[in-house]
Amino acid sequence: MRNIAQENLYVTPNIRIEDTYNPLNLGLGFKVRIVPKLIFDAFVDYKIIKDQYFYTNAPVLSATNTYLNTFDVVYSDAKVFDASASLTYDWSEKVTAFVKGAYHKWNCKEIDYAWYKPEYDVEAGVSYRVIRDFELSLSYNLLGNRRYETPEGTVEKMRTLHDLRFNATYDISPNVSVFAECHNMTGAQYELWYGYPAMRFNCLAGFIFVF
Repeated sequence: MRNIAQENLYVTPNIRIEDTYNPLNLGLGFKVRIVPKLIFDAFVDYKIIKDQYFYTNAPVLSATNTYLNTFDVVYSDAKVFDASASLTYDWSEKVTAFVKGAYHKWNCKEIDYAWYKPEYDVEAGVSYRVIRDFELSLSYNLLGNRRYETPEGTVEKMRTLHDLRFNATYDISPNVSVFAECHNMTGAQYELWYGYPAMRFNCLAGFIFVF
């Protein structure tokens, strides 16, 4: 349940996810150093999944309204093909840049679409190690072509997710770190889940303890 709550904060509290089964999982990948500081990595994967779960809005009825602020799951046998590629450039011992993208093709037996699963995603970023224990990073994430089913049974496409974020981390000791991170620095409007718009520009700071 903990992993599900981390994946979707708004899932129905008493939900229990049934086990899934992968009768087939084939993957092939390679990594090559194009030039001394540039690495290219590619991977393709094909899976057959029994009883894969997908999130759907769970209507909650009151005397006067129907609320859609929690999520249930539906199950479907599915086949999924994934293809991904990435480039990583080690500019120096202090500076590293990367870009990666992935394409996901779902074919579901019992439902029309793989609800809330992106058809493609892109991530790019650069990190700078100021000193040994202090690192800054800037990254960009994109998720596209996510679909969901409305309570009326129609299929809608969610707005593409764009997230530009900044992160700073300082290691006080091998067990203690402090961090600060800012998300959605462009103030983009999108929904993480139907009915839950992402916060505009927001920041978070805290400590990390490793025991």
